[in-house]
Order: sequence, then structure tokens, then C-alpha cells
Amino acid sequence: MLAIDTIINVETLREYAPGVDGALQEPTIRPYLRPAHKTVALIIGIDVFNRVAEMEETPLLESLRSAVANRIMYDYKLFETIRKRQTEQSDTYKYELQAMQDTYLDYYYDALDSLIRELNQKTDIPEWTQSAACKALSSLLIRNADEFQEFYGIDSSDYFFWSSVFIQRRVMDNYLTGIDLPALEPEMLRRVKGAVATLTVAFALRQFDISMLPRSLRNPTQEGASRHAASEQEAMYKLSDFLLNQGEAALQQIVFELNRPEPGTDLPSETNRNKPRNKFFLFT
Repeated sequence: MLAIDTIINVETLREYAPGVDGALQEPTIRPYLRPAHKTVALIIGIDVFNRVAEMEETPLLESLRSAVANRIMYDYKLFETIRKRQTEQSDTYKYELQAMQDTYLDYYYDALDSLIRELNQKTDIPEWTQSAACKALSSLLIRNADEFQEFYGIDSSDYFFWSSVFIQRRVMDNYLTGIDLPALEPEMLRRVKGAVATLTVAFALRQFDISMLPRSLRNPTQEGASRHAASEQEAMYKLSDFLLNQGEAALQQIVFELNRPEPGTDLPSETNRNKPRNKFFLFT
């Protein structure tokens, strides 16, 4: 693996992430630096990460720094809270820790969304345009986050959309092989896209870590499919099952309508395949 440029230290951490202790020292956060840099680098590609890290002050670099900084604090806050409780320096309620981590996760997500949206508008970063995900976009039914948002709420997240490109392609391969997409009427195509979006989210809920999910998907009970789940993971799986059923049922209905016989034509069945000479009699 190529080396990853380090772009965050304590000084920049205070600049891009909220709630950083003024007494925080470099050795304290050092264990969190490389994992956070690596997490973001693997999302956009190490070559792209290093290319942006070497830029002068640009919106791309600002978004990159913000993403890494808030990812550091997302991981650091948990260990800092436990350490303070163990040393009896202070105690933090679970809901307070959860609120802090949720905030860092939201800022991290927002920075990644901005970063990916800005990269998509660039034509002078070949490392990005030549990536496998970029090349896959042309074969997709839903090609950007804003269009995906029309069919399922993902907070218009470019990060989630980008991460789910390969899931969407797998959904298309597994579910749409019998549908002639270019021949569809606009309304029917809209319904197919809705089913594909639903199925893509369903599989993402099973496959993605919670840190990869936009806020609207981190609250699975809002759909009403999993209010009695015993754990967060169980809630995600219940919602996934619920959405799988919805998406598959929608596609079955679409296929039925596309193959509906002309008026006056009998639907195929065991009885209407009988020929007049194959008589049968009822006895009472």
C-alpha cells in the first residue's frame, strides 16, 4: 500500500473539529491519526487523497481536513471518556457520549459529501475519474445522490451513494435481467428506479458499518419496521428485511404489468390450456 500523507496534527484538529481540549497533546492523539487518515484515504483512493493533501488551500483540502479531523475525534472521544471514568477524573452519561459521537459523525459525513461532490466536478484529477466506481456510474440506473434521494431518503449523501455504487450494480444484475429498460415508459422507469433504490438501501443496511450510513438510516425505527428490536444491529436487519420485501414486491408487480396479456386474452393457467377434445365429467 502507498504511504498516506498526514495532514492533521493537534493544531489543525482544533481548527476543524469542535470540542478539542485546549490541553490536548500530540502524543495523546497519535494512535488515532493513521487509522483516521487511512479510513478516509480508502474511501476516495490513496492516490487521490495524497493529491488533494498536497494542494494549496482549496475547498477540496478543507473538506479533506475536516473529514479526517472529525473522524479522529469520533474515535478519540470514546477512549477519552472511558479513561476519565477509570481514573475518576469525571463521568459521562451514555447519552452524552452518544450525542458527541453522533455530532462528530455528522461533521465527518458532511465533509465527505462535500469532498466527493467537489471531486465529481473536477476534470483535472485523473486518479479520481479513472477509479472503478467512476467508470461504473455510466452503467447504473441511478447515477447521482440527488436522483437517488428522489426514490429513497439518504440525506442526498454523495458519500453513501458513492459507497453503494457496487451494491446498486449487483441489484441491477440480480433483479433486472428480464426487463428491457430502454423500452420502458417514463412512469414505469420511475417505478423501477424506486424499487432499485429500495433494494440498494436494504443490502447496504446489512453490509455497511453504521459510520457509513447517513443520519436518516442510522435511525431504523423511523420506518416502523423494527420498533421492538432488542439491539441496533437487530433493528438494522429488521429494516433490511422489510425493505427487501417491499422492493421485491414492487418489481414483481412491474414484471406482471409488463407481461400483462392484451385485453380478451386468457391468462395462462392449468385449466385454460385444456383442449376441447380433453373432456372431463363431474359425478355427484
